[in-house]
Amino acid sequence: MATVAAVASGVATATESPTDVEPALTTGSAAVGSLLALVAVAAAVHAAGPLSRPPTRRTVQVSALAGATPWLLRYVSPQPSGGRYLAIFAFTVLLVVSVVALAGPRAESRRHRYGHAAVAAIVAVTLPAMYLPLALLAIVLQIGEPFTELAANTPINTADEDVVLIALTIPIGLVLARILRDFTLDESAGAPGGKSGRQ
Repeated sequence: MATVAAVASGVATATESPTDVEPALTTGSAAVGSLLALVAVAAAVHAAGPLSRPPTRRTVQVSALAGATPWLLRYVSPQPSGGRYLAIFAFTVLLVVSVVALAGPRAESRRHRYGHAAVAAIVAVTLPAMYLPLALLAIVLQIGEPFTELAANTPINTADEDVVLIALTIPIGLVLARILRDFTLDESAGAPGGKSGRQ
């Protein structure tokens, strides 16, 4: 759940209307992105369990940064741009790394720091590798049309694509959680009284 929420936070923060002229969407995207980021942090802390739970101070710091970043990104760059999308991508990668760090063992060894770098590299490759083909599949299947009709909204202009990109974060987040599972396991899990963290 933590990984799915982290990926969804980035997609929600980047959401734009087809016409790019809905000012309320800036506030909505920032609010939803912030809420999902906080859900990701809370889920990661819960997954860590009582034995591996991170210090309260660290949790508060990560929560504050994760919750504030979507607002900052949307209001510093209100119009869609390559720079903003790159910043949102970097935020998503760092949020997933934070989720893994919070859910994993508390050891601060060099090996675990290298592990965080490996997580960042895996996420940076996996996100576009999965997102792009899934987005193309969503366009081909036109998965957004039923949601548009259900909401009684005006059909999207034929020049644009009606897709629900937030739905793609579920398979992406689940696959990432499975790939990164080993990074959240405590080495003492096999020892008596040991406990493993889970995402």
